[in-house]
Amino acid sequence: MAGMNRHDARRARFVSEYAIDLNASAAAIRAGYAARWARHIGYRLLQDPGIAEALAVRAEARLARLCIDVEAVLAEVARIAFADPHRLVTADGKPKAIGEIDDAIAAALEAIETEERDGPGGPSVRLRRVRFAPKLGALRLLGDYLDLWSGQLRREEEVAP
Repeated sequence: MAGMNRHDARRARFVSEYAIDLNASAAAIRAGYAARWARHIGYRLLQDPGIAEALAVRAEARLARLCIDVEAVLAEVARIAFADPHRLVTADGKPKAIGEIDDAIAAALEAIETEERDGPGGPSVRLRRVRFAPKLGALRLLGDYLDLWSGQLRREEEVAP
């Protein structure tokens, strides 16, 4: 941070510290601001256009490194929203072995309880109990993203013959 004055150095440090835990008060304290005023200073720093831009650049770089983009997030939310529990059982209604569950359904599961069974082909691991991630929450997220709840659809339906 050579060539920076103390004020600019603390602001740059705030940006680095905020990226750690997204806690403005804690970042302000770690950046050297007084703990007594950290909440106020953290809020004020987040409103600064230069700091907001620096944080946006860091966040974008982090997402790029992790290969996370809007499409990837929407795809995961859609897996949860449209997961079909029928895909956890075989055609005769028996639970599938854990290795037979496809990735799309596995991604929608929040918890899995299994049991090991001895069978004619040797031991196998079968599902005992599963819990899906909240479907309604995923549908709400998709609806919000697609702006389905704005009332526009309702007004169009009322006008349609």
